[in-house]
Amino acid sequence: AAVQPGWRRVCEVADEVVGFATHGDDLYLLSTRDAPNARVLRTSVASPRFAGAYVAVPEGKTVIENIVAARDALYVIEMDGGYNALRRVDKDGKLVTASLPFEGAIIGAYTNSLEDGVWVVATSWLEPYTVLRYDPAAGRSSDTGLSPRPPVDTSRYEAIRTVATARDGTKVPMSIVARRGLKRDGRNPVLVDAYGSYQISNSPAFNVRGIAFLEQGGVLAIAHVRGGGEYGRRWWKAGQMLSKPNTWRDLIDCCEALVREGWTSPRHLAIKGGSAGGITVGRAMTERPDLFAAVISNVGVSNTLR
Repeated sequence: AAVQPGWRRVCEVADEVVGFATHGDDLYLLSTRDAPNARVLRTSVASPRFAGAYVAVPEGKTVIENIVAARDALYVIEMDGGYNALRRVDKDGKLVTASLPFEGAIIGAYTNSLEDGVWVVATSWLEPYTVLRYDPAAGRSSDTGLSPRPPVDTSRYEAIRTVATARDGTKVPMSIVARRGLKRDGRNPVLVDAYGSYQISNSPAFNVRGIAFLEQGGVLAIAHVRGGGEYGRRWWKAGQMLSKPNTWRDLIDCCEALVREGWTSPRHLAIKGGSAGGITVGRAMTERPDLFAAVISNVGVSNTLR
Protein backbone atom coordinates (compact mmCIF):
# COMPACT_ATOMS: atom_id res chain seq x y z
CA ALA A 1 0.00 0.00 0.00
CA ALA A 2 1.17 3.51 -0.80
CA VAL A 3 2.36 5.49 2.23
CA GLN A 4 0.66 8.85 2.62
CA PRO A 5 3.11 11.67 3.41
CA GLY A 6 2.35 13.47 6.65
CA TRP A 7 2.75 17.18 5.96
CA ARG A 8 3.64 19.49 8.84
CA ARG A 9 3.80 23.23 8.71
CA VAL A 10 7.27 24.44 9.71
CA CYS A 11 6.76 28.17 9.28
CA GLU A 12 4.52 30.79 7.73
CA VAL A 13 5.20 33.66 5.33
CA ALA A 14 5.28 36.06 8.28
CA ASP A 15 8.23 34.09 9.74
CA GLU A 16 10.41 35.34 6.84
CA VAL A 17 12.30 32.08 6.43
CA VAL A 18 14.59 32.60 3.43
CA GLY A 19 16.73 29.44 3.65
CA PHE A 20 17.06 26.13 5.46
CA ALA A 21 19.41 23.20 5.99
CA THR A 22 19.21 19.83 7.76
CA HIS A 23 21.97 18.29 9.87
CA GLY A 24 21.09 14.92 11.40
CA ASP A 25 17.93 15.45 13.47
CA ASP A 26 18.33 19.23 13.39
CA LEU A 27 16.52 21.59 11.06
CA TYR A 28 18.16 25.00 10.65
CA LEU A 29 16.04 27.93 9.49
CA LEU A 30 17.49 31.17 8.11
CA SER A 31 15.05 33.95 9.04
CA THR A 32 14.95 37.75 8.73
CA ARG A 33 11.95 38.07 11.06
CA ASP A 34 12.85 40.63 13.76
CA ALA A 35 16.42 40.40 12.40
CA PRO A 36 17.04 42.40 9.19
CA ASN A 37 20.56 40.94 8.85
CA ALA A 38 19.10 37.45 9.41
CA ARG A 39 19.74 34.84 12.10
CA VAL A 40 19.83 31.04 12.14
CA LEU A 41 17.28 29.15 14.23
CA ARG A 42 17.46 25.46 15.14
CA THR A 43 14.51 23.15 15.60
CA SER A 44 14.00 19.40 15.06
CA VAL A 45 13.12 17.59 11.86
CA ALA A 46 10.71 15.31 13.76
CA SER A 47 8.65 18.10 15.34
CA PRO A 48 9.61 21.41 13.76
CA ARG A 49 8.47 24.61 15.46
CA PHE A 50 9.46 28.10 14.43
CA ALA A 51 8.08 29.59 17.63
CA GLY A 52 10.50 28.87 20.44
CA ALA A 53 13.26 27.61 18.11
CA TYR A 54 16.79 27.84 19.52
CA VAL A 55 18.92 30.71 18.15
CA ALA A 56 21.94 28.89 16.69
CA VAL A 57 23.52 31.97 15.10
CA PRO A 58 22.27 35.36 16.37
CA GLU A 59 21.92 38.38 14.13
CA GLY A 60 25.22 40.21 13.69
CA LYS A 61 26.65 43.28 11.97
CA THR A 62 27.02 41.44 8.65
CA VAL A 63 24.20 39.87 6.65
CA ILE A 64 23.72 36.09 6.61
CA GLU A 65 22.76 35.27 3.01
CA ASN A 66 22.71 31.47 2.96
CA ILE A 67 23.34 28.34 5.02
CA VAL A 68 24.42 24.82 3.99
CA ALA A 69 25.09 21.76 6.14
CA ALA A 70 27.87 19.18 5.70
CA ARG A 71 28.58 16.09 7.80
CA ASP A 72 30.93 18.03 10.08
CA ALA A 73 29.18 21.38 10.54
CA LEU A 74 26.82 24.11 9.42
CA TYR A 75 28.41 26.61 7.01
CA VAL A 76 27.25 30.21 6.77
CA ILE A 77 27.68 32.59 3.80
CA GLU A 78 27.83 36.24 4.86
CA MET A 79 27.55 39.47 2.88
CA ASP A 80 29.44 42.62 3.88
CA GLY A 81 29.41 45.63 1.58
CA GLY A 82 29.22 43.54 -1.61
CA TYR A 83 31.80 40.93 -0.57
CA ASN A 84 31.13 37.43 0.76
CA ALA A 85 32.75 35.45 3.57
CA LEU A 86 32.44 31.78 4.50
CA ARG A 87 32.07 30.86 8.16
CA ARG A 88 31.67 27.57 9.99
CA VAL A 89 29.71 26.87 13.17
CA ASP A 90 32.13 24.93 15.38
CA LYS A 91 31.21 22.33 18.02
CA ASP A 92 30.81 25.07 20.65
CA GLY A 93 28.37 26.94 18.45
CA LYS A 94 30.83 29.74 17.60
CA LEU A 95 31.21 31.21 14.13
CA VAL A 96 34.77 30.76 12.86
CA THR A 97 36.12 31.95 9.51
CA ALA A 98 36.66 29.32 6.82
CA SER A 99 39.36 31.11 4.84
CA LEU A 100 39.23 31.48 1.07
CA PRO A 101 42.28 32.28 -1.11
CA PHE A 102 40.92 35.65 -2.26
CA GLU A 103 38.37 38.30 -1.33
CA GLY A 104 35.36 38.31 -3.59
CA ALA A 105 31.94 36.78 -4.16
CA ILE A 106 30.66 33.30 -3.39
CA ILE A 107 28.42 32.30 -6.29
CA GLY A 108 27.39 29.00 -4.71
CA ALA A 109 28.22 26.71 -1.78
CA TYR A 110 27.53 22.98 -1.91
CA THR A 111 27.63 20.22 0.72
CA ASN A 112 26.27 16.78 1.45
CA SER A 113 25.60 14.88 4.65
CA LEU A 114 28.10 12.09 3.90
CA GLU A 115 31.22 14.26 3.63
CA ASP A 116 33.01 16.93 5.63
CA GLY A 117 33.67 20.37 4.21
CA VAL A 118 32.13 22.47 1.48
CA TRP A 119 32.61 23.15 -2.22
CA VAL A 120 32.48 26.81 -3.18
CA VAL A 121 32.27 28.57 -6.54
CA ALA A 122 33.94 31.94 -6.06
CA THR A 123 35.19 34.87 -8.12
CA SER A 124 36.58 38.38 -7.69
CA TRP A 125 37.34 41.42 -9.85
CA LEU A 126 40.70 39.87 -10.78
CA GLU A 127 40.15 36.14 -10.11
CA PRO A 128 38.17 34.04 -12.60
CA TYR A 129 35.34 31.76 -11.50
CA THR A 130 37.03 29.07 -9.42
CA VAL A 131 35.75 25.86 -7.82
CA LEU A 132 37.27 25.65 -4.34
CA ARG A 133 37.07 22.94 -1.69
CA TYR A 134 37.23 23.89 1.97
CA ASP A 135 38.73 21.06 4.06
CA PRO A 136 37.96 21.50 7.79
CA ALA A 137 40.76 19.09 8.80
CA ALA A 138 43.35 21.23 7.02
CA GLY A 139 41.55 24.46 7.89
CA ARG A 140 41.97 25.91 4.41
CA SER A 141 40.57 26.03 0.89
CA SER A 142 42.23 24.74 -2.26
CA ASP A 143 41.52 25.09 -5.97
CA THR A 144 40.01 21.86 -7.32
CA GLY A 145 41.16 22.68 -10.87
CA LEU A 146 37.65 21.95 -12.14
CA SER A 147 37.44 25.41 -13.71
CA PRO A 148 40.37 26.03 -16.12
CA ARG A 149 42.02 29.43 -15.71
CA PRO A 150 42.04 31.73 -18.76
CA PRO A 151 45.45 32.83 -20.09
CA VAL A 152 45.11 36.32 -18.63
CA ASP A 153 47.72 37.91 -16.38
CA THR A 154 45.97 40.07 -13.79
CA SER A 155 49.02 40.62 -11.56
CA ARG A 156 49.53 44.12 -12.98
CA TYR A 157 46.23 45.28 -11.50
CA GLU A 158 44.81 45.82 -8.04
CA ALA A 159 41.32 45.84 -6.58
CA ILE A 160 40.72 48.46 -3.91
CA ARG A 161 37.88 48.42 -1.38
CA THR A 162 37.05 51.92 -0.24
CA VAL A 163 34.10 54.12 0.75
CA ALA A 164 32.71 57.44 -0.42
CA THR A 165 30.81 59.72 1.93
CA ALA A 166 27.36 60.58 0.57
CA ARG A 167 25.82 64.02 1.08
CA ASP A 168 23.84 62.79 4.12
CA GLY A 169 26.98 61.34 5.74
CA THR A 170 26.31 57.71 4.79
CA LYS A 171 29.40 55.66 3.96
CA VAL A 172 28.83 54.10 0.54
CA PRO A 173 31.12 51.18 -0.40
CA MET A 174 33.08 51.59 -3.61
CA SER A 175 35.31 49.14 -5.46
CA ILE A 176 38.07 50.42 -7.76
CA VAL A 177 40.06 48.20 -10.15
CA ALA A 178 43.10 49.76 -11.80
CA ARG A 179 46.67 49.21 -12.89
CA ARG A 180 49.09 49.19 -9.96
CA GLY A 181 50.78 52.55 -9.47
CA LEU A 182 48.42 54.35 -11.86
CA LYS A 183 48.96 58.13 -11.82
CA ARG A 184 46.01 60.02 -10.38
CA ASP A 185 46.33 63.03 -12.66
CA GLY A 186 42.62 63.33 -13.43
CA ARG A 187 43.06 62.02 -16.96
CA ASN A 188 42.23 58.31 -16.65
CA PRO A 189 39.11 57.03 -18.42
CA VAL A 190 36.88 55.68 -15.64
CA LEU A 191 33.79 53.51 -16.09
CA VAL A 192 31.55 53.40 -13.01
CA ASP A 193 28.95 50.65 -12.69
CA ALA A 194 25.92 50.96 -10.38
CA TYR A 195 22.64 49.11 -9.85
CA GLY A 196 20.82 49.68 -6.55
CA SER A 197 17.57 47.71 -6.57
CA TYR A 198 15.78 44.66 -5.16
CA GLN A 199 18.37 43.97 -2.42
CA ILE A 200 20.67 42.60 -5.15
CA SER A 201 24.36 43.19 -4.43
CA ASN A 202 26.72 44.45 -7.12
CA SER A 203 29.32 41.89 -6.08
CA PRO A 204 32.78 41.10 -7.51
CA ALA A 205 32.80 39.18 -10.78
CA PHE A 206 35.55 38.40 -13.28
CA ASN A 207 34.90 39.93 -16.69
CA VAL A 208 37.47 39.59 -19.50
CA ARG A 209 36.02 42.63 -21.29
CA GLY A 210 36.70 44.59 -18.12
CA ILE A 211 40.29 43.31 -18.14
CA ALA A 212 40.63 44.50 -21.75
CA PHE A 213 39.54 47.97 -20.61
CA LEU A 214 42.17 47.90 -17.84
CA GLU A 215 44.81 46.93 -20.42
CA GLN A 216 43.94 50.08 -22.37
CA GLY A 217 44.59 52.24 -19.30
CA GLY A 218 41.02 52.38 -18.08
CA VAL A 219 39.79 52.22 -14.49
CA LEU A 220 36.74 50.20 -13.43
CA ALA A 221 34.76 51.41 -10.44
CA ILE A 222 31.66 49.97 -8.79
CA ALA A 223 29.45 52.19 -6.66
CA HIS A 224 27.60 49.93 -4.20
CA VAL A 225 24.69 52.37 -3.91
CA ARG A 226 21.70 52.14 -1.59
CA GLY A 227 18.84 50.03 -2.94
CA GLY A 228 21.08 46.98 -3.36
CA GLY A 229 21.79 44.22 -0.87
CA GLU A 230 25.33 45.11 0.18
CA TYR A 231 24.18 45.63 3.78
CA GLY A 232 20.99 43.60 3.59
CA ARG A 233 17.46 44.78 3.97
CA ARG A 234 18.29 48.14 5.55
CA TRP A 235 20.46 49.05 2.51
CA TRP A 236 17.66 48.02 0.15
CA LYS A 237 14.98 49.99 2.00
CA ALA A 238 17.30 53.03 2.20
CA GLY A 239 17.13 53.23 -1.61
CA GLN A 240 13.55 52.22 -2.31
CA MET A 241 10.28 54.11 -2.91
CA LEU A 242 10.39 57.50 -1.16
CA SER A 243 14.11 57.04 -0.42
CA LYS A 244 14.89 56.01 -4.04
CA PRO A 245 16.76 59.29 -4.76
CA ASN A 246 19.52 57.99 -2.46
CA THR A 247 20.33 55.44 -5.19
CA TRP A 248 21.32 57.89 -7.92
CA ARG A 249 22.66 60.50 -5.50
CA ASP A 250 24.98 57.89 -3.99
CA LEU A 251 26.26 57.30 -7.54
CA ILE A 252 26.76 61.03 -8.08
CA ASP A 253 28.59 61.37 -4.75
CA CYS A 254 30.82 58.36 -5.53
CA CYS A 255 31.72 59.93 -8.88
CA GLU A 256 32.46 63.26 -7.19
CA ALA A 257 34.85 61.40 -4.87
CA LEU A 258 36.62 59.78 -7.84
CA VAL A 259 37.14 63.21 -9.41
CA ARG A 260 38.23 64.77 -6.11
CA GLU A 261 40.79 61.99 -5.53
CA GLY A 262 42.31 62.48 -8.98
CA TRP A 263 41.22 59.20 -10.53
CA THR A 264 39.50 61.02 -13.37
CA SER A 265 37.67 64.19 -14.44
CA PRO A 266 34.15 64.72 -15.84
CA ARG A 267 35.38 64.68 -19.45
CA HIS A 268 36.87 61.19 -18.87
CA LEU A 269 34.06 59.77 -16.72
CA ALA A 270 31.33 57.36 -17.83
CA ILE A 271 28.60 55.62 -15.85
CA LYS A 272 26.87 52.34 -16.65
CA GLY A 273 23.78 50.56 -15.35
CA GLY A 274 21.47 47.86 -16.62
CA SER A 275 17.77 47.09 -16.15
CA ALA A 276 16.76 48.78 -12.84
CA GLY A 277 20.22 50.39 -12.99
CA GLY A 278 18.68 52.50 -15.75
CA ILE A 279 16.93 54.49 -13.04
CA THR A 280 20.28 54.99 -11.33
CA VAL A 281 22.25 56.22 -14.34
CA GLY A 282 19.31 58.00 -15.99
CA ARG A 283 18.50 60.13 -12.98
CA ALA A 284 22.20 60.76 -12.30
CA MET A 285 22.43 62.04 -15.88
CA THR A 286 19.45 64.38 -15.64
CA GLU A 287 20.51 65.72 -12.22
CA ARG A 288 24.21 66.17 -13.04
CA PRO A 289 24.73 66.22 -16.83
CA ASP A 290 27.96 68.20 -16.25
CA LEU A 291 29.57 65.31 -14.36
CA PHE A 292 29.64 62.65 -17.08
CA ALA A 293 31.09 62.33 -20.58
CA ALA A 294 28.96 59.25 -21.33
CA VAL A 295 26.05 57.33 -19.85
CA ILE A 296 25.43 53.69 -20.80
CA SER A 297 21.95 52.37 -20.01
CA ASN A 298 21.81 48.65 -20.79
CA VAL A 299 18.18 47.49 -21.26
CA GLY A 300 17.52 50.38 -18.92
CA VAL A 301 14.28 50.84 -17.01
CA SER A 302 14.18 54.62 -16.71
CA ASN A 303 10.56 55.67 -17.13
CA THR A 304 8.22 53.06 -15.65
CA LEU A 305 5.23 55.44 -15.56
CA ARG A 306 5.39 55.74 -19.35
